[in-house]
Amino acid sequence: MSQKKKANNNKCAHPPLKNDASWIKQVHESYKDDVSKKKLRIYLQRFVSESEAIDATRQTNGFITDLNIYTTVQANAFLEQMCFDSAVKTRWAYTPNDLAKAAHEAGSDSSDFIKRDYEFALICLSTAACLNKRIAGLSEFKPGAKTKTGRRKQNKSSFRRLDAVFRHLRNALAHGQYLRVVKPDGSVWWALQDANGKGNVTARMLLKEDTLDAWVNLLSLRDKRYRDKS
Repeated sequence: MSQKKKANNNKCAHPPLKNDASWIKQVHESYKDDVSKKKLRIYLQRFVSESEAIDATRQTNGFITDLNIYTTVQANAFLEQMCFDSAVKTRWAYTPNDLAKAAHEAGSDSSDFIKRDYEFALICLSTAACLNKRIAGLSEFKPGAKTKTGRRKQNKSSFRRLDAVFRHLRNALAHGQYLRVVKPDGSVWWALQDANGKGNVTARMLLKEDTLDAWVNLLSLRDKRYRDKS
């Protein structure tokens, strides 16, 4: 590709969203009531201390081992349970620029994203070297593995998407980039955001508290570490 064409492509790229914390300050939630404190403790335990993102914590072995997800079919099925069964509108991105474009198209590129009346997750796929190494070691991706077709076709992106959900959720909670919002109708939502070292947003989510609770339960039911104790 010529330098001129590259320059034109860069001009067309949507600028990444910056990690502006103004949305956190919009609602003054103290987290001092018993319900809020209990929920936060649960989420910090399951999504941070016991994060299923690969190599994110020493307390888990990561979703591939703990959740028995060794094939693309299994990864897609678990993603279906997490994101689609709960009606979360999910958009995947390869770069912060792609994510910013998706956020702009969805009208969620400002600090007012916390006021949306639907669940969404804008997420950049994981590219961690430790994840790529684990994926490469799976049977269906090893050299000489038989190529599958149709719904069983191998797809490394399915694992990167699943890892991204766990990793960005972990980072948002660990770095204080979250807000518990009680809507006028009494429903409770959580806004979460993650950013890279350059301050560019790599994930933005607005989820019902019921959805996060369902994810906690789903992980506990699927995680063989918990099943082995029962």
